[in-house]
Amino acid sequence: MSNKQTGGRRKYYEWHSWLGILSGLLLFIICWSGSFATISNELDWLTTPAMRVTPSAAPADIEAIHDAVSRTMPGVEILGVEQPLHTGFAADVIVETGDGKTRHVYVDPATLNITGSTSYFNLQRFFRDFHMNFFGLLGWGKYAVCIFAIPLIASLVTALVFYKRWWKRFFKLQLGKGSKALWSSLHKTVGLWSLWFVLAIGITGVWYLFEASRADVIDGKFSYADSYPNAVNALPQLEIENPEKLAFDELMARAQRAAPELKIKGVSVDRGGYFYVEGETDAILVRDRANKMYLDPRDGRVVHYQTAHDLSAYWRWSHMADPIHFGTFGGLATKFIWFAFGIFLSGLSLSGGWLHLKRLQRDGMGQTHWRGTVGAATASIMIFLFCVTAAIIRVAQGGLVIAAGTATVAILWCLVTFAICMIWLTALARQNSKGLLKPLVRKQPA
Repeated sequence: MSNKQTGGRRKYYEWHSWLGILSGLLLFIICWSGSFATISNELDWLTTPAMRVTPSAAPADIEAIHDAVSRTMPGVEILGVEQPLHTGFAADVIVETGDGKTRHVYVDPATLNITGSTSYFNLQRFFRDFHMNFFGLLGWGKYAVCIFAIPLIASLVTALVFYKRWWKRFFKLQLGKGSKALWSSLHKTVGLWSLWFVLAIGITGVWYLFEASRADVIDGKFSYADSYPNAVNALPQLEIENPEKLAFDELMARAQRAAPELKIKGVSVDRGGYFYVEGETDAILVRDRANKMYLDPRDGRVVHYQTAHDLSAYWRWSHMADPIHFGTFGGLATKFIWFAFGIFLSGLSLSGGWLHLKRLQRDGMGQTHWRGTVGAATASIMIFLFCVTAAIIRVAQGGLVIAAGTATVAILWCLVTFAICMIWLTALARQNSKGLLKPLVRKQPA
């Protein structure tokens, strides 16, 4: 191979290493939180006894579930009803209590008994808000998360360029040659097996970045049709005060008659004034709200109904991004695959930079040095601490009573995450103190 080709590969290796060291810690936090966000509903099921019911083959009856809560808890306002997520899960009814708090009420779909209730701020909400937008992060959270899809894709591209004949190395582990060689080959092997996952997460992450930018700075549009004005086709506002509404059961019946092909999975009794249902049709790889219906609650008239088949390629893709990003399209099987590869990607975010630091330490190299690496790692930890603080403030200001299982898992996760971050920062600072990451100043000959 010519010196020019070798130099070119070396340049891509340096870029790959720079991306790993500069963005590795925050990328780890994003991927780590995203892994747990993928299975957050299942974590809630494990830690919340009220969500666990005896599996039943009979389909859940949304009307009966709604009526059970309405009869048993007449003092609450029912906001929505969601079908059980999996077999053995309770149905989830979202209510607003008399003191203005939003809660989950769980109903056994077979017996229609209320099994309990929890705060709206559960593990699903904690991990979702952490991963989606760093709990807001002063209005810039979504951008701070999504922008890291770009270095993620760049890391993939640079790795494939400098790693010679990578397509032949899916099973190449260096055993018996020391820990450094083993971890290096493991990093490369896991990276190769994760190529499809990195591409899926990177592409959907860039899409989320575009969606946020379109909504904030381009035309303000975030959906194709909705009862809110950020839609391309905004539905007429229902402005009648205290309208006489049809009964829940009647509205559900009218929705089902209008679209017998729609398997209703969720209902909102007041979405911008409309009675709203969403669910599944024969369209694959889309989230439930790709198939949705809005009814006028006064007379049951269908104001808007769409399925994924009605959408252009642009808007259909917007409903495909979430199932691809979180692996929800195949039920528990794909969610746990996504969780596993999310953990792999979290490890890759840290191990690549660590391996490069070890190489610099071993070789005593002065050719590779970057400014701001410790500062970037410190900023990542500060963002993490902001998220933890924001979660605590939300709970305190809302007067929320968090279930013991939810609090335990959230606290343990935060402690483990903080420990990993501090170990990484300490290792980086130690290498920096040795001059391996400082700008090299060469003495000029006398």
